[in-house]
Amino acid sequence: MGENGMVGTPGEPGEPASYCPSDCGVSHIKAPSFAMEMSEPPSPPSYSNREKLATEVLFRRRKKKQ
Repeated sequence: MGENGMVGTPGEPGEPASYCPSDCGVSHIKAPSFAMEMSEPPSPPSYSNREKLATEVLFRRRKKKQ
């Protein structure tokens, strides 16, 4: 595993953050200009992975019998 690096200067969305180690070759890093906030949290899936797996196993068994 790598080590955590230094934190660069924060920038406003769409504006450059002036951060560059001397050897990176990048003079400006732009932050995304779109809003990252959501009006409401995402809804959970209607079924769990375990239920999906059980359904797939039953489907395969029925298919083999035919």
